[in-house]
Amino acid sequence: MKKVRSEHLQGELSVTAGVFSKNDDLEVVFQGDTAQTNGSTVILPSLPHHTYVSRKTVDIARGYVKHEAGHVQHSDMPAISRMIRESEAIGNKMLPNIANALEDVWLERRVKAEYAGANSSLMATTTAVNEEFLKQYESWTPEERTEKMADESFVGAVALTWEGRKGYGEETNTKCLDLLPDSVRNKLAPRIKALNDCRNSEDVIALARMIDKDIREDVGKKKPNDKPGLGKPCEEGEEGEGKGKGKGEAKDDSETKGEGKGDERTKEGGEKEAEEEGGGDQGYVPLDTKDMYDGSLAKMVADVLRHDSKPQPGEEYWRPFSTEDDRIITRHNDRTKRNGQKSVYKAIVKGMGSKLNAMQRKLEASLAAQLDRDWETEQLSGRLDNRRLVPAYNCTPTVYKTRLPTPEIDTAVTLLVDLSGSMCGNKLKLAREVCVSLLECLDRLGTSTEVIGFRTGRGMVRGATYDDRYDKKWSRTGALDHHIYKSFNERLSDAKCTFSAMLNDGGGANSDGESLDLARERLVTQVEERKIMIVLSDGWPTGCGGTCDPNQHLRNAVERCRKDKIDCVGIGIMSEAVKEFYPAFTVCESLEDLPKSVIQEVGQLLVSDRYVASNADLRKPSGYAHMAAS
Repeated sequence: MKKVRSEHLQGELSVTAGVFSKNDDLEVVFQGDTAQTNGSTVILPSLPHHTYVSRKTVDIARGYVKHEAGHVQHSDMPAISRMIRESEAIGNKMLPNIANALEDVWLERRVKAEYAGANSSLMATTTAVNEEFLKQYESWTPEERTEKMADESFVGAVALTWEGRKGYGEETNTKCLDLLPDSVRNKLAPRIKALNDCRNSEDVIALARMIDKDIREDVGKKKPNDKPGLGKPCEEGEEGEGKGKGKGEAKDDSETKGEGKGDERTKEGGEKEAEEEGGGDQGYVPLDTKDMYDGSLAKMVADVLRHDSKPQPGEEYWRPFSTEDDRIITRHNDRTKRNGQKSVYKAIVKGMGSKLNAMQRKLEASLAAQLDRDWETEQLSGRLDNRRLVPAYNCTPTVYKTRLPTPEIDTAVTLLVDLSGSMCGNKLKLAREVCVSLLECLDRLGTSTEVIGFRTGRGMVRGATYDDRYDKKWSRTGALDHHIYKSFNERLSDAKCTFSAMLNDGGGANSDGESLDLARERLVTQVEERKIMIVLSDGWPTGCGGTCDPNQHLRNAVERCRKDKIDCVGIGIMSEAVKEFYPAFTVCESLEDLPKSVIQEVGQLLVSDRYVASNADLRKPSGYAHMAAS
C-alpha cells in the first residue's frame, strides 16, 4: 500500500479543514502529543519530518479532520461548553460523554449528506475507534467482560456511537453491538432514532440529559446504597467521609453539612443550582464513573498517528514540537524590509570597489575559457577548415566547419545565510557583503537567484512548556524563522531594500538541516537545468537535537540535495566548520578572500559538470542513526 509523506499530509489536512468547515480561518496544527479542537483550531500530534504514514492512517486522519470541521460547521460550541461547565460543577462525568457521542453521530450525518466523499474517511475513523475498543475487550477477563458490558455507566456513551454509525463502520459496529446484553442493546435504537428530531446542539444536549437520567436511575436501582449527596454509606455513629464540618454521628441528608467526594453536592444552595443545570436530587443520581470507557476520536487518532509515523531502525527521526509558529518573512509582510534603504546595498557595492570588478573579471574569464565554442568539421558549408586544404584541393566537398551554439548558463542559485546569534556583528556583516557581491556577479550573467536567512526564535512555540524544551522526544521547541531577502521571482533592483535589515535579523539559534530542506524545496521547483545551493555559516547547528544528532541531520539534508541534483557548497564565515558538512567548501576570513577562493569555487560550479561527490566520507559520530544513501 502506497504511503504518504508526513509533510504532504500536514499540508493536505489544512486544506481539507477549510473546505469541510466552510471556514478558511480554521487551522490544522500539528503540535505536541495530543489531538483536540477548540472550535477554531484542530490540533494533531506533531509528525516527524521525512517519514511516511500508511494510507490507512491517512484516511483516519482525514476522517478526524472532517469530523472536527463538521463541529465547526454544525455544532453550537458555546452551548456545549456551558453543558460541560455545568456537569463539572456537579461532578457529572457521564453527561458530557453521552452528549459528545450523540453530537458526533448527529453532525456526521450532516457532513455525509453535504459531502458524499466524506463517507470513506469517516468509515476509516469509525472502524479504527471500534477496533481499539475490541482490542481492549480482548484484554479483559470473562468476569470483567460480563460486568462492564452490562454497566451502562461504563459503556452507555460509546454504545450510542455503535448504533448511530451503522452503515459506515464496516463490520466492527456489529461486532461491538453483539457484545452487549439485550438489556443494554435494546435501549440504543430508540435513543438514536430520537436524534432525527434534533435540530441543533441544544436539542442534542436535551436528549443527552434524558438518557443520562435514565441510566442513573436504572443503575441506582441496582445500587440502593448509592444515595444522592453522600459518599460511601457509614455506620451509625461513624464520622462521614465528607471533607466538611459535619462530625459525630451520621445524620440524615438534610442535616449533613460536610461536602462529599466525587459526584456529591451538599453545599448550601447546591441543590437549586444543580436543578437549574438539569439535575438536582430529583433526577441526578451520583455514580462512580471514574472507569467510564473513553471512546473519543481524539485519543484514538493521536495514538494511531504517533505509532504509524515512527521511523524504522536506522532512519532519521526529526520531530519538532510544533511548526505552528514557524514564519517566512518577506518584504511583503515585514515593514522593516519593505521600507529598507537601498542606499545600504549601494554603499556595499561601492565599498567593494576594485574587489567586485576583479571578481567579475575573474568569473567572466573563467566562463569564457569554459564556454569557448567548439567547431563542427567536415561540413558542406561554413568557414573553410585550414586543416582540410588537401581534401579541398582534391575537390572534396566536406571541407568546411561551423561553430557550435554557445552553451547557456541555465542555472538557479540559492544563497542561504546563517542568522544565528554567533553570526551577529562582524561575521553577519561579512556574510551580507559576500551575498551582495555574489548577487551582483550572478545577476550580470543572467543567473536566477534567491537569498534566504535562517534562525530559530529566542523563546518557545505556543503550547510548549519548560519541560518540553529539555525533553529528548522533541528535536526543536523554538520557532523557525526564514527571512526572504530576494526570491527567485523578484528583480534584484526591487529587493535591494531588504538587505539593510539583515544585521538586525540576527539572533537565536540555528537548525541548519531544516532550513536547508526548506531552501531545497523552493529551489527544486525552478525550471533551470542546473541548481546550486551556497550556504554561508560560521559553525555547527545549535538549539536543536533531542531525537537525533543535529549535525547528522544537516549531513542528511545535504544528501537530500544531492539526490535532487542540487550542488551544495559551504562558505565558512571566519570558520572551517563547513568542511564537516559540505562536499565542496571554502573559507572566507575577510573581503580579500572573495576574488580568490570564493569566486573560484562559484565559477567552477557554474560551468563544470555536476559534482558527483557524496558526503558519505564526512565524519559521522557514532551512536546516532543516519539516513542511508539510496
